[in-house]
Amino acid sequence: MGCLPPGPRPSWPGPASSAPRRRLEREQSLRETPLAELRPEPEALDSQPTDPAAVPDEQQERRKAHLRAISGGGALMLLGMLLQNALRFATSVAVSRGLGQAALGDFGLLTAVERDGQVLAEAGTGRSVLKFVPAALAAEDPGGARHVAWLAVGIAGASGLLSFAALWLVAPALAEGVYRQPELTLPLQVAAAFVPFAALATTLAAVPQAERNAVPLIVVTRIGVPALFLGCAVLIGRAQGSMTDLMWASAGTMAAGAAAAGLWAWHWVRPWRGAPRKAVTARELLRFSLAVWIAGCSQLILGTADVLILRRYVPAAELGTYVAAARSGAFVVMPMGAIGSLVGPAASDLWARGDVAGLQQMYRATTRWITAAGFVLVAPLLLAPVLLLKVFGKGYDEGGAIMAAVAIGQLVNASTGNVGQVLAMVGEERALALTNGVAAAVMIAALIWVSPLHGAFGAALCVGSLFAIVNLSRVAWLWRRTGLHPYDSRYLLCSAASGLALALAAVAVWGQGTAWRVGAIGIFWLGQAALARHGWVPGSARLLEAVRSLGRRGRRQPTVE
Repeated sequence: MGCLPPGPRPSWPGPASSAPRRRLEREQSLRETPLAELRPEPEALDSQPTDPAAVPDEQQERRKAHLRAISGGGALMLLGMLLQNALRFATSVAVSRGLGQAALGDFGLLTAVERDGQVLAEAGTGRSVLKFVPAALAAEDPGGARHVAWLAVGIAGASGLLSFAALWLVAPALAEGVYRQPELTLPLQVAAAFVPFAALATTLAAVPQAERNAVPLIVVTRIGVPALFLGCAVLIGRAQGSMTDLMWASAGTMAAGAAAAGLWAWHWVRPWRGAPRKAVTARELLRFSLAVWIAGCSQLILGTADVLILRRYVPAAELGTYVAAARSGAFVVMPMGAIGSLVGPAASDLWARGDVAGLQQMYRATTRWITAAGFVLVAPLLLAPVLLLKVFGKGYDEGGAIMAAVAIGQLVNASTGNVGQVLAMVGEERALALTNGVAAAVMIAALIWVSPLHGAFGAALCVGSLFAIVNLSRVAWLWRRTGLHPYDSRYLLCSAASGLALALAAVAVWGQGTAWRVGAIGIFWLGQAALARHGWVPGSARLLEAVRSLGRRGRRQPTVE
């Protein structure tokens, strides 16, 4: 379809000047249109008005409301993710100090299996809620939104039970045949109990999140469950417990999280009870969920194949070093995850209303925020990696290069913004499945080839490179299919300035001691603060105030500078 959103062309003729009339007629028809037929009006991005005077006040206010919700809720989500990653980091430290470096390697393996099972069980239902509930509410169909929410929860529960049974049955083969550690059989089977609760918790927390309320997601899954598990890990470490004890604690804390998320979701949809629903088809939801599930499975392979394959080729102690370094490198993409949970519902709403220009503005603004925060977070990982790894205890000094390789790849990953969320919400979910599937196959082959030769560092290079390539290819797909992309001149100039400053700081601290490294991090952060004040942030702040002076510059697309 080129640059046009999907959907049938309008039957009425008219010149470009009739766009305001067409939008008014479309807004009036939203109340009478079934959700299954709701699609954006197929106006190309070029044909949408760039002059603020030509944009209706209601549309401008909707765009600003989305950005306010994303900026405010994104800040809360970022705080929640910072706390979540800090709690996970502390849990890894507690396991390492309480049970040993080899135990940390086994712990990383078991938690990777848990995450694999969770994605298999979730079956794309969380993303489906974020897509279809906002679209139903945009059509003033609360009954349809309630139907979508509970249908997704039912799918997640059923697939969770199936995944639990499958993982329980294959655990002996994994432990004895693949990892040659029969003692891992029981921990793997206990880890299977984590899977259905995690799938339900994620889907239930997505229900209020679909209306841009991220508080349940933050309180339950970002803070509550990790905090409970950290306390259990500390107690188990002090008591010199086992991996089985840790897995029981993981499953139990996630069960508590699922119960809390269920109560919150029930309270949220209760006002929609009894509302008539329009034509919300289960087939459409299942089709979307299947595509997202395939993409999610491939994405999880990208996120966990390194640990699962490395365990076969390297000692447990080396795997423990890799887990510590790689998980620390994942801090760089926290802002993307925080904002992405709110970008999805906003993108779905704007696309359903046919406001492609508003979607472009939102995507560019949020990408600037994510990239600016990514540079702040990557600095200590590149300039002082050994200092961070010392927190885990002795024997982690060799992880600095691993951390740097993963962090650089994740920074490139973050520089593309929430391209995956935008692709899914504009009907290009097949791009997620295709890019993830190809990348997962390449990663498995590369890890099997590289790990025996170069160990953990070779795996880190594979992971960092593929994360960067996957999201860059998604940006190219999105631009070709819809004309949307996150880059403008301000973004490119700020990124170049931040990257050059970081490279100069890395050269300056080469071979220097702790004081030099800490000082370089502080100076870089001050420079980033100045750049944020005069480069990254001002355009976004003006966008929150109004869409101004865009069309007079003769640009192809509305851009905020």
